[in-house]
Amino acid sequence: MLARCRRGEGRFPSPSQVSAGLLAAQLLLEDPVDLA
Repeated sequence: MLARCRRGEGRFPSPSQVSAGLLAAQLLLEDPVDLA
């Protein structure tokens, strides 16, 4: 994962990567715990 980030443009991930990461985190959080 780190190698992929370093290979990418600049220091920050692309907006699509960010939204995908947020979606994955949301799904992971929703599974074991109900925050709603």
